Amino acid sequence: MIFSRTRLLWQAAQTIKQQTQLLNVQNDTIGRLQTEKVCAELAYMRISRDLIEQFLIALDTPEDHDIFRDRLYTSLGFYRDEIAVREEHV
Repeated sequence: MIFSRTRLLWQAAQTIKQQTQLLNVQNDTIGRLQTEKVCAELAYMRISRDLIEQFLIALDTPEDHDIFRDRLYTSLGFYRDEIAVREEHV
């Protein structure tokens, strides 16, 4: 009887150890995914900043309006595509 209870306690301890290890792996994975998400958001913020800077430059140089207009339309198309992809996954 003592042997069977000892064995059950040992098995319970092993199960708890395995579950703890799984939780640690999951927490590490969640941490990495959150970091990647922040990096992706930062990249989009930088792209947005660059687009605004290009737009402001275009306002200062009327002779280059057509060039910047094309770049802005291309960039806007990129954003539309990215937004559509994200909307499909939400």
